[in-house]
Amino acid sequence: MSVGFYFKLAAGGIGKNRRIYFPYILMCVGLIAMYYIVSFLQSTDAISDIIGVRTIRFTLNLGGWVLAVFSCVFLLYANSFLMRCRKKELGLYNIFGMDKRNIGKVLERETAIVAVVSICAGLILGIACSKFAELGLVKIIGEETNYKLTVEPKAVCMTVAVYTVVFIIQLLNSQRKLDASTAISLLRGENAGERPPKANAALGLSGAALLAFGYFISVTANFSSARTLLAAAFLAVLLVIAGTYITMVAGSVLLCRILQNSKSYYYKPAHFVSVSSMAFRMKRNGAGLASICILVTMVLVMISSTACLLYGTRFDFYVDYPREFILDFTSSDPDILNDTVLPELKTKLLAVLEEKNAVPENSYEYRRANIVGLGGEWDMYFIPLEDFSIATGTQLALNPGQAFIFTFGNDFDGDTISVKGMEWKIKDSVEEFMYAGVEAMVVSKSTIAVIIPDFDELTRAIASLPEFGESVFASFDWVYDFDTGLTPEEQLGLYNDIRVPLDDLCREYGFMGVNCGSRENHGGGEFGMYGGIFFLGIVLSIVFVAAAVLIIYYKQLTEGFEDQPRFETMRKIGMTGSEIRKSIDSQMLTVFFFPLLLALAHLVFAFPLIQKLLLEFKLSNEPLFLRVIASVGAFVAVLYAVAYRATSNTYYNLVSGVREEK
Repeated sequence: MSVGFYFKLAAGGIGKNRRIYFPYILMCVGLIAMYYIVSFLQSTDAISDIIGVRTIRFTLNLGGWVLAVFSCVFLLYANSFLMRCRKKELGLYNIFGMDKRNIGKVLERETAIVAVVSICAGLILGIACSKFAELGLVKIIGEETNYKLTVEPKAVCMTVAVYTVVFIIQLLNSQRKLDASTAISLLRGENAGERPPKANAALGLSGAALLAFGYFISVTANFSSARTLLAAAFLAVLLVIAGTYITMVAGSVLLCRILQNSKSYYYKPAHFVSVSSMAFRMKRNGAGLASICILVTMVLVMISSTACLLYGTRFDFYVDYPREFILDFTSSDPDILNDTVLPELKTKLLAVLEEKNAVPENSYEYRRANIVGLGGEWDMYFIPLEDFSIATGTQLALNPGQAFIFTFGNDFDGDTISVKGMEWKIKDSVEEFMYAGVEAMVVSKSTIAVIIPDFDELTRAIASLPEFGESVFASFDWVYDFDTGLTPEEQLGLYNDIRVPLDDLCREYGFMGVNCGSRENHGGGEFGMYGGIFFLGIVLSIVFVAAAVLIIYYKQLTEGFEDQPRFETMRKIGMTGSEIRKSIDSQMLTVFFFPLLLALAHLVFAFPLIQKLLLEFKLSNEPLFLRVIASVGAFVAVLYAVAYRATSNTYYNLVSGVREEK
């Protein structure tokens, strides 16, 4: 046989089966385009000057590998569906004289056609969308870029290499299935049904137990180590995935049995055909529904957690850095915070800033004492009332022995605060507080700021304790926060230029050191990392949503082919088009919305664990997390409903054979 003959058969096979091939090719094109975009962003020079670019590129590189592995696994699943739908056609080739080697050549040409079309179209789409993706990434991070469209040869080569390997693996898998089949099995394979499975109670209980154990770990995990917490999260994910698959397979069979035993439900035109047909394919149906559930859950978790990580951290960041620069001079000697040293230090500090062409704006200053080793569960910052009033512009008054407190999101139920013989009665809580500079980044909910009138007495009393420096430690700080009005680039330059002069001032006045915090320097790297994670979450979510929709579509298509004879028989005995539509809606509502409900349940039980993981990134904005989860959940539910309606129309067109009766 000529080479052209095999190519004509391959092209004809794709054309005749375009209903199943075109969605598959579109999915391939989308995956290849996404992979090119991720690879392009790793190599492009547009983000090379962004602070934290190494973290961004590492995140995108990791995402690229996730995309490659997912592409291989998912396209193998989709290709197995294609092979199942093509079995009868391949069996006819075998009967008409083509041996398996010749059929294998047809499969080679089909795979080559799909690969060339998908890779070329995917690269064109990826190149066309790469600039939009680049603009989106830098916008998320808060940076700027140019509008010049470029092509990264390294990304093109990597994309071609990865997906060439993916298509070769698919071809080898198709050849394996072909070699293991016979002509008779090929002819009957497309219409081969399943034996009605038994409702295995033990299997269902084991799946429910795995789910419950995974939920239990998520709700109760409370480890101090981030590594241990991640291990617990990984174990919980594995248990939930396994439990979902087992529960879906066994539970769906049990559901069909329950519906069949309900005479008032089962023996109705809208339910009879749908329930009886579902009962014969629930093993495969349950696995497909479980895959949809897992993909939807991954989308919900990824988008909600990465969005919270970016925008919640950005919100907290501007609370932690209320000014562009935060200078924290630290000493172990409280006497250094006197009316002689601090004015001189401030004068020389302003001279240094003036020399660097920076004029402080919106500045404030205050003294602070952080004492460790007092016992108890609270970490306390002590601040003089005078400094607090000047810095915040408030007119507060305290008598000796009284104090105001500010709680960092916690509930302090005590009426008094005691420190080594000194006691203050809490007069009230203040609603606003000038945060403790860089230290605010590690402030936990066990932290309390205490504003007192007798700050000098406290610091001298602490320094005179016999155990001071042994079991009781304290830092006595002077904090100076200010804006400059400089551009981000100039702020970065100022941050680098003043570090050495600041160290000189520390040595001159006897401070142990100075912690110089810059909003641009610190925030650029942090926003770059979290922005890269959020962007990757969006990319993977788009891929997973597309995969879920394709699974739903292929399920509808498969079941439509299988149910055609059943509905044709029912039409002959008087079933109308509207009754067919009601039967289809009954089946779809019974089956396809259960994965969405279970995915939402997964998200609810995953909430405590996700919250603990976000706390490792210093994100404790619980209301924001709840709002994001609710918004993402509603959006995914609407998207799922749209996909369900679109694919159910495909199923209806297959099984009805005519337009719906009005």
